[in-house]
Amino acid sequence: MDIHTRRLRHFLTLVEHLHFGRAAAHLHLTQQALSRDLQILERDLGFRLIDRTTRRVTLTRAGESFALTAKDVLELLEDGRRSALELDERARHTLRLGFVVGGALELTDLILEEFARRRPDVDVELREFGSEDPTAGLAQNGSEVAFIRLPIDVREVSLIPLFSEPVWVALPHQHQLATYDRISITDLGDETVIVRGGYDPTSDQFWSGGTSLDGAGDVVRKKLTIARSITEELSMVAAGRGCSLVTLSVVRLLPHPHVRFVPVEDVPRSTVALGIRRDCEDLPAVAALRDVVRSICEREAGLIQLIEGRG
Repeated sequence: MDIHTRRLRHFLTLVEHLHFGRAAAHLHLTQQALSRDLQILERDLGFRLIDRTTRRVTLTRAGESFALTAKDVLELLEDGRRSALELDERARHTLRLGFVVGGALELTDLILEEFARRRPDVDVELREFGSEDPTAGLAQNGSEVAFIRLPIDVREVSLIPLFSEPVWVALPHQHQLATYDRISITDLGDETVIVRGGYDPTSDQFWSGGTSLDGAGDVVRKKLTIARSITEELSMVAAGRGCSLVTLSVVRLLPHPHVRFVPVEDVPRSTVALGIRRDCEDLPAVAALRDVVRSICEREAGLIQLIEGRG
């Protein structure tokens, strides 16, 4: 069967009035048009719905049964339409913003506050992702935009750099290198390196000190230990289980009494960027966030210098 819902509504209106003239007037139709719709519906169903005489309109027993079904079907369709509409409205007015630990540091609140001021109609749904997903939801469609830390292997994503931080090494406080003012990545030799990851080869290579800035070649790390969080990473360093490469923000914001931090002079900086899924670039909320990020970065140049260790 291929039954048009319009004919179901016309049939139920006739059931309500049991009079072709009144039902047709209610529907703003002619009686002939209403009668034709009922005939087509009966033909499609394969049975008669009404008995009609010059004096009265009555439902057949099959018509009485089908009227209940038609009412349920139309109500179910309307409920489904309403629920889907609510979901669609919510989706169009919700921006899923993923972030890895630290987010955009001191810029995070500034960006969110300015976005809320410009687009109060959009609800920003924040979600933190652990080391198991350094793309913060971008790779698995868990977010439309995200604050991510590079380098990682991320594809089909546009990037807006926010700032870049120098890399330091976290060492046990009694380590022989802990008293140095700065070190080279080669000074770590065959030290065990603790890496917060294990899910992204590009990220793991970087945070294991696998590549030096001066082109001297790869540094082979045979001893790697995986940590699940930055606090676990620093605790492992404090316990003497290895060293780890961290950013300046860790040095600033997460001091540890049994860990010493020393800058590493020949490792590239780590950049925090706003990642935008390419299939979401044209969404109005995404475009608004992109504009906010650029304006905040321009306005807060002094703060960014401090974050980058240049101030």
